[in-house]
Amino acid sequence: MLERLAETKRRMDWLKHLPEASLTFMLMGLIARTAPPVERALVDFFANKAIGVTTNVAGPGAVRTLAGVPVTGVLGWVPGSGRHTLGACIFTYAGRVQVGLLADAAVVRDPQALATAFEHEAAALVGLAG
Repeated sequence: MLERLAETKRRMDWLKHLPEASLTFMLMGLIARTAPPVERALVDFFANKAIGVTTNVAGPGAVRTLAGVPVTGVLGWVPGSGRHTLGACIFTYAGRVQVGLLADAAVVRDPQALATAFEHEAAALVGLAG
């Protein structure tokens, strides 16, 4: 398990240093300036190049308020478009980690099994961190 975690971290660190995110953001800005039919065709073209999305969003470390009422939790959700089969959003808020999974029911036969496996892996990692 620790070897898999180390390899995942190594790959994520590598991805974070690629210019892909800033180039994609710039390309999105350019696409947004085209005519709506062209924009739709370009968005569909690029969205269909991926099978899924994973996000890791660091939210506020402390509880925030909305109209004076403390926000007790936040649900992060991965954007889904094109033919995305699977999405995972990891979102931290006030010291808690929330995970949202999006699965195409036509492709992922038992999304609950995937969610359960994720919970078991996360619990095992927390146990190792002890």
